[in-house]
Amino acid sequence: MQQMKILVVEDDPTQADNIMEILAEFGYAVCEPAYNSIMALHLFKTASPDLALVDINLENSPMDGIQLVEQFNKIRRIPIIFLSGEYDRTTRNRAKKVNPNHFIIKPYHPKQIETSIDFALHDFMKSKGQENVIDDFYTPDTVRPSYVFIKHHTRYTRINLGDILYMKADGMITHIYLTHRSYAISTNLSDLLEKLNSDFFILTHRSYAVNIHAILAFDATDAIIIRNQEEIPIPIANAKRDNFLEKFKIIRTK
Repeated sequence: MQQMKILVVEDDPTQADNIMEILAEFGYAVCEPAYNSIMALHLFKTASPDLALVDINLENSPMDGIQLVEQFNKIRRIPIIFLSGEYDRTTRNRAKKVNPNHFIIKPYHPKQIETSIDFALHDFMKSKGQENVIDDFYTPDTVRPSYVFIKHHTRYTRINLGDILYMKADGMITHIYLTHRSYAISTNLSDLLEKLNSDFFILTHRSYAVNIHAILAFDATDAIIIRNQEEIPIPIANAKRDNFLEKFKIIRTK
């Protein structure tokens, strides 16, 4: 598991350090601070942040924050939060053209930054048509994501899809099981599988999906995985058995 990585673009080193300390206190990983647009664009390409807080007014910089985000968007879309001490109509209208996900007006309070991250993620996912699950997780802006962020208490934690052993439905709640931890998120299993769009998982039962790479053994009724040194049987429904078997090359012995 990895923390969400955030890029801070702020021309005032003191304010940049303050924001980074706040983010660290909330449990986020922070890229090296960017004090100008050139440094920010380099870090965006090399550090692959998951979200960016960008000061609109970048002094002594080739681009201001709005122009910088326009360049970000050409490379990859991530949630964007603008920081600004000024929020006049002209600035608002320019900023809207690059589709930021939230604004923070200086001076700010630490709790305001945490809240803005939640709102920015919600708005970002809504733009992707996934607003129904943002309270619990979100996926990066790729066709086949290799990881998700799951909300745990006040922060989002990065989880590689390959680390998920299996998922179990409980009505509109889906439980996600890793080797040493589990999460419960507020979406049904079929919607979750559709949004993950991964070849890792196969539906073995209307209430179960299993990571095919985590299966130790299987028989006519169950797939077996190991979790916390214990064998866990994952039921295979009759209607799902043929599709399940197609995922494996089976060598029969005498």
